[in-house]
Amino acid sequence: MCSATAHAIECNIDECFVKKVALNKRDVDRVARVFRMKSIVNSIDEHVGRRLRLLRLSRQMSVERLAQIVGASSAQIEKYEAGTARVSAVDLLHIAVALDQTVAYFFQNARAAVAAGQSPALETLLPEDAIELLRAFANVRDASARRTIIALTISLATFETHGSGANKS
Repeated sequence: MCSATAHAIECNIDECFVKKVALNKRDVDRVARVFRMKSIVNSIDEHVGRRLRLLRLSRQMSVERLAQIVGASSAQIEKYEAGTARVSAVDLLHIAVALDQTVAYFFQNARAAVAAGQSPALETLLPEDAIELLRAFANVRDASARRTIIALTISLATFETHGSGANKS
């Protein structure tokens, strides 16, 4: 890789053009691929962070307590949750153990989330009672009971949407 390409990767590509760094078409294509990959990786970091925050909230654990268990600062945990800092493998393992979950949980549906371009944290879009429902649901371990709860919720939502005499609050 030429030094201009390496420099373009280290700085913002627009800054490189402002500084009149000469990049040929092949170099520009390489840089573009790196930035696309970087965007995908950042989206995965955000996805992992969203899953971490939702799981922590469902376990009713404070950022401070999780940080203490993991051996990180509260600010670092907040950065993980925001997707602005990448969680190391060791920290992710410690977090998973602290929250009684598998490491794989954090990556579930990551490909679909990245493809869909999800970025706002789910909890910012939901009313407080929906988050309370998610917390309680996360504590139900029996798969059959979880499916029953889902079916009941879908049934109630369908009835309220299409049924007669729906009681809207």
